[in-house]
Amino acid sequence: MPEAPRLPPVIEEMLERLSHVPEQVASMTEQQVREFEKRLEDAARRGEAATERLVNGLVTELRQQIESLQREIGQLDRTVRRLGADVAKKTPSVRRPARKAPAAPAPAPAAKKAATKKAATKKAATKKAAAKKAAAKKAAG
Repeated sequence: MPEAPRLPPVIEEMLERLSHVPEQVASMTEQQVREFEKRLEDAARRGEAATERLVNGLVTELRQQIESLQREIGQLDRTVRRLGADVAKKTPSVRRPARKAPAAPAPAPAAKKAATKKAATKKAATKKAAAKKAAAKKAAG
């Protein structure tokens, strides 16, 4: 059997290099994936730490505000008690009978009704007078 023709050495060298390219690409891809995962984990850790610091700061601030409100409520309570005691000392213990409220005038629906009825009667009288004048003019004319 005749021997297969040999490729020039330059082509053989290129083919050798090309055969290693997929391995190199796979290796570089795996390295990039590992690097990306590491960066992602770092970002997640930093985010969690920042969130925890923020929450702790809010909790501390709320506790301080609650304590401040409790102190203010205590001060107000003491002030109200002191004022109540002062008022009790100044107020005589003799009780006076309560005054009766003056009676309010009763609404006058009857008066309103009468005024309305009067106005209606006046209108009717005016209409009758106008009709009589018209009839007198016809008879005279």
